[in-house]
Amino acid sequence: MTDKQRKEQSIHELNLIKRDFRNLPQIEDELIIIDIYKRFDKIFSKSNAVKLLVNPENGKIVDANAKACEFYGCTYHELLMKKITEINKLKESEVIEEYKKQQEENRDYFVNKQLTLDGVIVPVEVRSVLIAKNDQNLFFFLIHEYRDNPGYEIEVKLETHDDEIIENKSDSGKLMFAEDLDIIEKYASDLISMTKKLAKSEQKLKELNLSKDRFFSIISHDLKNSFTAILGLSRLLSSDNYYSNSENVKETSGLIYSSSQKLYSLLENLLEWAKLQRDEIKFGLAHFNVFETAEDIIGLFTLKLNQKNITLQNEIDIDAVIDADQNMIKTVIRNLISNAINFTRQAGTIKLHSEKMNGFIEISVNDNGVGIKKENISKLFRIDEKFINENTDGEKGTGLGLILCKEFVEKNGGKIWVESEHGKGSSFKFTLPLGKN
Repeated sequence: MTDKQRKEQSIHELNLIKRDFRNLPQIEDELIIIDIYKRFDKIFSKSNAVKLLVNPENGKIVDANAKACEFYGCTYHELLMKKITEINKLKESEVIEEYKKQQEENRDYFVNKQLTLDGVIVPVEVRSVLIAKNDQNLFFFLIHEYRDNPGYEIEVKLETHDDEIIENKSDSGKLMFAEDLDIIEKYASDLISMTKKLAKSEQKLKELNLSKDRFFSIISHDLKNSFTAILGLSRLLSSDNYYSNSENVKETSGLIYSSSQKLYSLLENLLEWAKLQRDEIKFGLAHFNVFETAEDIIGLFTLKLNQKNITLQNEIDIDAVIDADQNMIKTVIRNLISNAINFTRQAGTIKLHSEKMNGFIEISVNDNGVGIKKENISKLFRIDEKFINENTDGEKGTGLGLILCKEFVEKNGGKIWVESEHGKGSSFKFTLPLGKN
């Protein structure tokens, strides 16, 4: 194969790379994406032309083929120690002039001057494309010696160790792109978009894996413990001698009821969460009174409130109407009240409060319980952080309820957060759109 044929082949391969990476953002099949990167690696390793990968942010050479090492007279590791600006030798004025000529002549290459290790400065044609590789945006440079146009005059010099400059072949300059700037910007935009999509997909897979781990953890630990408590208490009741003391029976029955209530609440959350993961929860917008909804939920906790002698005050605006999915909001309020009771000491106080602002209502569930340490607040509402605080009975929850709350509040166009001081209590707050009259 002649030099001309090798050059034509390498330019054809560059055009294939341009096509591949231009289409990449629209490709969803991961096997096709893998094939594109394999094809690029195969093309890059060929020695039919000098090929470099350069980081556009700092100009560092991050990869080079064997032909590049031969052309510059460097080892592979020596090349990776260099920046492209150490090789390019066009002066700034020459860069501007050459860019104008490239545009006027409608060329797909940029004429540069590059320095080899032995001090020779060689005229070269540079073609390039922006690609994404190893989570980086990189310039792929395809470089040939400039021989095709003898009428294009370039002053060439040889640099000696005596600081003499002898007329010969030369080079000077800065990092320059062979593509029209508009095309480069388009490639950059497309590649950034593709990188974001891949990152989003990777994050989603990570979250799904964490969800699966959390799910099995809850089933193997929390559900098992709840059933163990109920079975143990039931065994006591099955004993003939146990009924001789009515106080024992009453206390045990109360504990069975309390454990069953916890188990039921956990199962409800698990089922809601499983539906959410499978995208089976249908969003049903409703116009409803949030004060009345909160009152219905408070009634479910009457026994638990009495057992701990906790006062719960519903101070939500009696006329507050919202537009949201009522079942989701019931789940949010139920979980936040349940948590507040679990983490409030005997004879404590819980208050539900509301405030209207800018078309939204802010609802807060406030308690004077154990509170949360500052460094642990950021770990709440996150599937990737398993922070479980002990309640006033020394029990640990699953953290699943708060994750559900976040999902449901955000699906209804709101936000949720917590303000807390360790030892003094917590205030869980969320916003929802006010109802339209």
